[in-house]
Amino acid sequence: MDPDLDLLKSGDASLSLGNDGVSGGRLRTARRDDAPLLSAWREANKHWFLSSFPPDIEATARWIASYVADPTRILLVVEVGDVAVGQLGFREISVKDRSAEIDNVLRGSPTPDHPGTMGRAMEAAIRWARSTLAIETFLLVVFEDNPARRFYERHGFSAWGTSRLLGFEGASPERGAWVPSEEGSRYL
Repeated sequence: MDPDLDLLKSGDASLSLGNDGVSGGRLRTARRDDAPLLSAWREANKHWFLSSFPPDIEATARWIASYVADPTRILLVVEVGDVAVGQLGFREISVKDRSAEIDNVLRGSPTPDHPGTMGRAMEAAIRWARSTLAIETFLLVVFEDNPARRFYERHGFSAWGTSRLLGFEGASPERGAWVPSEEGSRYL
């Protein structure tokens, strides 16, 4: 694992979103104790994710642990002061290919006193990945009807292609996957 990625994933470092590191917010690695909040956020916004799992705190804690254990993934929590307001991460981090997919972007709580927090969080994460991991290519997957597309476009992303409807095949989130489907719907 890359030492800079290892340091951030260990929780021994955080990324500042502003000049003073407090009012602008920060990014830190997700921890087990974030599970109740992240579980609630994901449940409230499950229709925007390619995969979902029941709003179970233990399942969410295992999901967080899987990100921490996987050298190709990182899940970050966006904080303003000491209050968690969102999450975002990277998956499929490839230092060799200099690419990563931006993943799990979610504003969980409004930040009216700190407008633009999620944009600064994305910019800080991308800046960190460019400078410490030499990542040059950033991809993300978003549903075509997701209003967040405008957010991504404001931050330099553009549509590259579209895909078909997805349907979930399997008995549970651990034993199944979203697959292309002619008659399926992501809203299950």
